[in-house]
Amino acid sequence: MKKAAKAPAKGATETTAKSSSKKGVLIGAVVLAVVIIVAAIAYNALAPNASSTIREEQTTSFDGASDAANQQDGSEDAQTVPAPDFTMQDAEGNDVSLSSLFGKPMVLNFWASTCGPCQREMPEFQAAFEEMGDEVRFTMVDIPGFNGESVQRAKQFVADNGYTFPVFFDVDGEASVPYGLSSIPRTYFLDAQGNVVASAAGMLDAQTLQQGLSMIR
Repeated sequence: MKKAAKAPAKGATETTAKSSSKKGVLIGAVVLAVVIIVAAIAYNALAPNASSTIREEQTTSFDGASDAANQQDGSEDAQTVPAPDFTMQDAEGNDVSLSSLFGKPMVLNFWASTCGPCQREMPEFQAAFEEMGDEVRFTMVDIPGFNGESVQRAKQFVADNGYTFPVFFDVDGEASVPYGLSSIPRTYFLDAQGNVVASAAGMLDAQTLQQGLSMIR
């Protein structure tokens, strides 16, 4: 006559269950980490192709600023779009208003060194700056806080790559709302009076950058 198999001890069962539970949590954490890494890689790989075309600004306004101006001067067909003013800091930590830089056509670019597409378009801006920095003002505005960005990290990135265009820092985030900076890079092309002539979302290649520049020179 066969003896009945002994049931596992209660303590052993609980230990096995806890071990399985911990193993499941560990596997879940690893899977989540892999998903995040893959998503980040995919973003950096695909973002350059997301939107890199020039969009000409006409009666489009920023927070109704242009519409209000058109109503006040009675010219409903006016096509100027004043660039929203904001205060940023230069490399020495001095406050600088955007409007204080008007007087020349301007390329206004929002970027961060922690943004892959931003990094990849920087050589094109450097080349354009070296070619026409005397006739066009390049205003490269870093966004501290974007994906871990910091002023020091941005300065180091600029120095390491030998970029010489003027760099500013939107430390108080004043430009985020009026310029719709839900994602970067984003570039605006302004005329000498500070009106937005065209804009582009996403990484710019040399040809697209030249297209924007041709609209304000």
